[in-house]
Amino acid sequence: LRPCRPEDIVVLMRSPNPRLRHYTRALAERGIPCGVQEDEDFFSTMEVAVAYALLQMLDNPRQDVPLIAVLRSPLFGFTPDRLAVIRGGHPAGDFYEALSASEDPACVDFLEQLEQLRSLAKDMSMHRLIWRLYNQLNMLGVFGAMAGGERRRENLIALYEHARAFEGAGYKGLFAF
Repeated sequence: LRPCRPEDIVVLMRSPNPRLRHYTRALAERGIPCGVQEDEDFFSTMEVAVAYALLQMLDNPRQDVPLIAVLRSPLFGFTPDRLAVIRGGHPAGDFYEALSASEDPACVDFLEQLEQLRSLAKDMSMHRLIWRLYNQLNMLGVFGAMAGGERRRENLIALYEHARAFEGAGYKGLFAF
Protein backbone atom coordinates (compact mmCIF):
# COMPACT_ATOMS: atom_id res chain seq x y z
CA LEU A 1 0.00 0.00 0.00
CA ARG A 2 1.03 3.57 -0.62
CA PRO A 3 -0.19 6.87 0.80
CA CYS A 4 -3.22 8.41 -0.86
CA ARG A 5 -2.42 11.14 -3.42
CA PRO A 6 -4.68 13.88 -4.81
CA GLU A 7 -4.89 12.16 -8.21
CA ASP A 8 -6.44 9.13 -6.48
CA ILE A 9 -9.55 11.12 -5.56
CA VAL A 10 -12.48 12.00 -7.80
CA VAL A 11 -15.52 14.05 -6.88
CA LEU A 12 -18.51 13.11 -9.02
CA MET A 13 -21.45 15.49 -9.25
CA ARG A 14 -24.81 14.84 -10.80
CA SER A 15 -25.32 18.46 -11.94
CA PRO A 16 -22.02 20.27 -11.48
CA ASN A 17 -22.74 23.51 -13.33
CA PRO A 18 -24.35 25.49 -10.49
CA ARG A 19 -21.76 24.40 -7.88
CA LEU A 20 -18.61 23.63 -9.84
CA ARG A 21 -16.81 26.95 -9.38
CA HIS A 22 -17.57 26.94 -5.62
CA TYR A 23 -16.01 23.49 -5.22
CA THR A 24 -13.01 24.45 -7.36
CA ARG A 25 -12.42 27.64 -5.35
CA ALA A 26 -12.81 25.86 -2.00
CA LEU A 27 -10.32 23.16 -2.96
CA ALA A 28 -7.85 25.73 -4.31
CA GLU A 29 -8.09 27.78 -1.06
CA ARG A 30 -7.00 24.68 0.85
CA GLY A 31 -4.10 23.98 -1.50
CA ILE A 32 -5.73 20.89 -2.96
CA PRO A 33 -4.97 20.50 -6.67
CA CYS A 34 -8.09 20.24 -8.76
CA GLY A 35 -8.66 19.36 -12.40
CA VAL A 36 -12.09 20.05 -13.79
CA GLN A 37 -13.67 18.42 -16.78
CA GLU A 38 -16.49 20.60 -18.07
CA ASP A 39 -18.15 18.77 -20.93
CA GLU A 40 -20.76 20.57 -22.93
CA ASP A 41 -23.98 18.71 -23.51
CA PHE A 42 -23.24 15.89 -25.97
CA PHE A 43 -26.22 16.58 -28.23
CA SER A 44 -25.51 20.31 -28.36
CA THR A 45 -22.01 19.92 -29.82
CA MET A 46 -22.01 21.13 -33.42
CA GLU A 47 -21.01 17.82 -34.97
CA VAL A 48 -23.58 15.74 -33.08
CA ALA A 49 -26.29 18.38 -33.60
CA VAL A 50 -25.62 18.33 -37.36
CA ALA A 51 -25.64 14.52 -37.47
CA TYR A 52 -28.87 14.46 -35.47
CA ALA A 53 -30.46 17.13 -37.72
CA LEU A 54 -29.42 15.05 -40.72
CA LEU A 55 -31.17 12.01 -39.24
CA GLN A 56 -34.29 14.09 -38.52
CA MET A 57 -34.23 15.33 -42.09
CA LEU A 58 -33.94 11.79 -43.45
CA ASP A 59 -37.02 10.90 -41.46
CA ASN A 60 -38.93 14.00 -42.62
CA PRO A 61 -37.26 16.54 -44.94
CA ARG A 62 -40.11 19.02 -44.48
CA GLN A 63 -38.80 20.10 -41.07
CA ASP A 64 -37.31 23.52 -41.74
CA VAL A 65 -34.99 23.77 -38.72
CA PRO A 66 -33.09 20.48 -39.26
CA LEU A 67 -33.01 21.06 -43.03
CA ILE A 68 -31.52 24.53 -42.72
CA ALA A 69 -29.11 23.36 -39.98
CA VAL A 70 -27.73 20.71 -42.32
CA LEU A 71 -27.52 23.09 -45.28
CA ARG A 72 -25.68 25.69 -43.15
CA SER A 73 -23.31 23.10 -41.69
CA PRO A 74 -19.72 22.62 -42.86
CA LEU A 75 -20.96 19.55 -44.74
CA PHE A 76 -22.83 21.61 -47.33
CA GLY A 77 -21.77 25.20 -46.58
CA PHE A 78 -24.82 27.12 -47.76
CA THR A 79 -24.50 30.73 -46.63
CA PRO A 80 -27.39 32.69 -45.09
CA ASP A 81 -27.48 34.85 -48.23
CA ARG A 82 -27.76 31.81 -50.47
CA LEU A 83 -30.55 30.39 -48.30
CA ALA A 84 -32.36 33.74 -48.50
CA VAL A 85 -32.14 33.67 -52.31
CA ILE A 86 -33.54 30.13 -52.33
CA ARG A 87 -36.40 31.18 -50.03
CA GLY A 88 -36.99 34.35 -52.07
CA GLY A 89 -37.42 32.26 -55.21
CA HIS A 90 -40.31 30.36 -53.60
CA PRO A 91 -41.69 32.23 -50.57
CA ALA A 92 -44.77 30.04 -50.09
CA GLY A 93 -44.68 26.66 -48.35
CA ASP A 94 -41.88 25.08 -46.37
CA PHE A 95 -38.18 25.42 -47.11
CA TYR A 96 -38.04 21.95 -48.68
CA GLU A 97 -40.47 23.20 -51.36
CA ALA A 98 -38.28 26.25 -51.96
CA LEU A 99 -35.20 24.02 -52.22
CA SER A 100 -37.01 21.69 -54.64
CA ALA A 101 -38.09 24.62 -56.81
CA SER A 102 -34.53 25.97 -57.06
CA GLU A 103 -32.48 25.28 -60.18
CA ASP A 104 -29.21 25.90 -58.34
CA PRO A 105 -26.92 22.92 -59.10
CA ALA A 106 -25.95 22.68 -55.41
CA CYS A 107 -29.64 22.36 -54.46
CA VAL A 108 -30.23 19.72 -57.12
CA ASP A 109 -27.17 17.76 -55.93
CA PHE A 110 -28.24 18.05 -52.31
CA LEU A 111 -31.76 16.80 -53.07
CA GLU A 112 -30.39 13.85 -55.07
CA GLN A 113 -28.16 12.86 -52.13
CA LEU A 114 -31.06 13.32 -49.74
CA GLU A 115 -33.37 11.06 -51.74
CA GLN A 116 -30.66 8.39 -52.05
CA LEU A 117 -30.03 8.47 -48.30
CA ARG A 118 -33.76 8.44 -47.50
CA SER A 119 -34.14 5.37 -49.68
CA LEU A 120 -31.28 3.63 -47.86
CA ALA A 121 -32.63 4.62 -44.45
CA LYS A 122 -35.76 2.53 -44.96
CA ASP A 123 -33.86 -0.77 -44.99
CA MET A 124 -30.73 -0.02 -42.97
CA SER A 125 -30.08 -0.36 -39.26
CA MET A 126 -29.43 2.91 -37.42
CA HIS A 127 -25.77 2.32 -36.69
CA ARG A 128 -25.10 1.26 -40.30
CA LEU A 129 -27.00 4.29 -41.59
CA ILE A 130 -24.99 6.61 -39.37
CA TRP A 131 -21.73 5.05 -40.53
CA ARG A 132 -22.90 5.38 -44.15
CA LEU A 133 -23.57 9.09 -43.55
CA TYR A 134 -20.11 9.48 -42.03
CA ASN A 135 -18.51 7.87 -45.08
CA GLN A 136 -20.65 9.35 -47.84
CA LEU A 137 -20.48 12.91 -46.47
CA ASN A 138 -16.95 12.56 -45.04
CA MET A 139 -18.27 13.75 -41.69
CA LEU A 140 -15.38 12.38 -39.65
CA GLY A 141 -12.94 14.14 -41.97
CA VAL A 142 -14.81 17.45 -42.13
CA PHE A 143 -15.38 17.75 -38.39
CA GLY A 144 -12.00 16.18 -37.63
CA ALA A 145 -10.29 18.99 -39.57
CA MET A 146 -11.91 21.67 -37.42
CA ALA A 147 -10.57 23.05 -34.15
CA GLY A 148 -10.89 20.33 -31.49
CA GLY A 149 -11.14 17.81 -34.31
CA GLU A 150 -10.15 14.74 -32.32
CA ARG A 151 -12.85 15.43 -29.73
CA ARG A 152 -15.39 16.06 -32.51
CA ARG A 153 -14.54 12.72 -34.13
CA GLU A 154 -14.90 11.01 -30.75
CA ASN A 155 -18.34 12.60 -30.34
CA LEU A 156 -19.45 11.31 -33.74
CA ILE A 157 -18.17 7.84 -32.94
CA ALA A 158 -20.00 8.03 -29.60
CA LEU A 159 -23.22 8.82 -31.50
CA TYR A 160 -22.60 5.73 -33.64
CA GLU A 161 -22.09 3.65 -30.48
CA HIS A 162 -25.25 5.16 -29.01
CA ALA A 163 -27.15 3.94 -32.09
CA ARG A 164 -25.71 0.44 -31.67
CA ALA A 165 -26.79 0.39 -28.02
CA PHE A 166 -30.23 1.70 -29.02
CA GLU A 167 -30.68 -1.21 -31.41
CA GLY A 168 -29.14 -3.64 -28.94
CA ALA A 169 -31.94 -2.73 -26.54
CA GLY A 170 -34.48 -3.86 -29.13
CA TYR A 171 -35.48 -0.48 -30.53
CA LYS A 172 -35.63 0.02 -34.28
CA GLY A 173 -36.16 2.75 -36.80
CA LEU A 174 -35.15 6.27 -37.58
CA PHE A 175 -38.22 7.87 -36.01
CA ALA A 176 -37.78 6.01 -32.73
CA PHE A 177 -34.09 6.94 -32.57
